[in-house]
Amino acid sequence: MKVTSQNKQQDQPLDLIQFLKGLYEAGRISREELQKLVKARKSPKQHVLVFIANKNIEDLKSPGKTLDLESLTQILAEQTDQDYYHVDPLSIDAAKVTEVMSHAFAKRHKIMAVKVDSNEVSIASAEPNISSWEEDLNQAWKGEVPTEVFVEQGCRECRDTGFQGREGIYEVMLLSEELQTYAEDRADLPKLRQQAYQEGMSSLRHSGAMKVAAGITTINEVFRVAPEAK
Repeated sequence: MKVTSQNKQQDQPLDLIQFLKGLYEAGRISREELQKLVKARKSPKQHVLVFIANKNIEDLKSPGKTLDLESLTQILAEQTDQDYYHVDPLSIDAAKVTEVMSHAFAKRHKIMAVKVDSNEVSIASAEPNISSWEEDLNQAWKGEVPTEVFVEQGCRECRDTGFQGREGIYEVMLLSEELQTYAEDRADLPKLRQQAYQEGMSSLRHSGAMKVAAGITTINEVFRVAPEAK
């Protein structure tokens, strides 16, 4: 699994003053506006881009337009030499995304997997100068990607099944307020499952994949007992 990222700088949160200086040097804001924003008090929990966007500052390079969140995000992408990606929630495959990282992991690191295929994961970040999450991604997946997996081979002792004993795989859904609302509204199963995945629930197949990676069972056995979710 390859993580698409260009984050190579030393980890540090986006700095308000440095970003404002970049806006000034690029001719997007005046010196007077720069000084006013530097003196303004930003809430520690408020993101730099949200703080600036809420001020409705005129973009000096685009008369009549303000520096909204979209334009500020594009400027940040240019400043950090990263690709700009407009996130469309409807185009994200929630089931695939939650196989890569849980909702809690994404929220903690302020990142989001926006595209997943067999060889690559594209991740959007609210803090492009922080890349320590890359090393944690395997832990979020709950194990290293296995270099080899086992195939069952029978013998007399196991009665030619290739297995000894049983091992459980689990899909546990914690009932949040939103999921409870879905259930009360009698939402269909796929919609309920998608919401649960977005909140961090792992699928039966994901649980089975962890057992395969640990050498406890086989891929065929996981597919036998955990059919693909519909």
